[in-house]
Amino acid sequence: MAKTLSFVKGKGSLRHNNRDFVASNIDKDRLQWNRYYIQQPLKEAYQDIFGKAVDDYNSKQKRNDRKIDDYLNKIKNSGNKEKQFYEIVVQVGKKDDTGVIDENGNLSETAKQAQEVLDEYTRTFQERNPNLILFNAVLHMDEATPHLHLDYIPVAHGYKTGLKTRNSLTKAFQEMGIAPAVSKTDTETMHWQERERKHLMDLCQDKGIEIEVLGVERDSYSIPEYKQAMREKESAEAEVEILKSEKIEITEAIA
Repeated sequence: MAKTLSFVKGKGSLRHNNRDFVASNIDKDRLQWNRYYIQQPLKEAYQDIFGKAVDDYNSKQKRNDRKIDDYLNKIKNSGNKEKQFYEIVVQVGKKDDTGVIDENGNLSETAKQAQEVLDEYTRTFQERNPNLILFNAVLHMDEATPHLHLDYIPVAHGYKTGLKTRNSLTKAFQEMGIAPAVSKTDTETMHWQERERKHLMDLCQDKGIEIEVLGVERDSYSIPEYKQAMREKESAEAEVEILKSEKIEITEAIA
């Protein structure tokens, strides 16, 4: 049976990802099946990535009010929609065709295949994306369908003024050779996701997993609009699964 691939913008809830809070939709007996690749505190990651650049910048400032005390907090309060980090949720299949457990309560063969693909995807992510620094990466096997939460900080270099190394998603993509945005419906992020989707499809093919490209009528769309419609259609059902899960956990966490 052919399956869909999903790249969904995640909520970036690190407590959810790291299972610091276990909601009712989580199977506690399967917590041990999860894989935690990287779990670095965000503040520590910022220090590792930007610490030297901040120190170099501050050493050249004659006025204390121009120095950067906390770059992480500066990004948070910048007011120009900068994000401290980004998250993607990556999933192969849906619960109907890639459910984690079989009728006997054991790891299903389809989930095992998806697990192997997602594991390889994660282990090679940093090599493919040197400017998107992973600081938290988790494979969840305790919900309906195997899926990844990958949290990363975009890093750009070579600025002539200010910090020489900064948080910048657009410039990080440019440094990695991702084609620039053409319009709001044809952005760098979409180009990057398309590249990553192709890599994931290749990994699936290597494991014998057939990927379905859901049909969208081409005639009424421009090429960028068509690509966007395809992406949205492919990920819609899986996105509902993921967002429902996160909504349950967030609701229970604040109750």
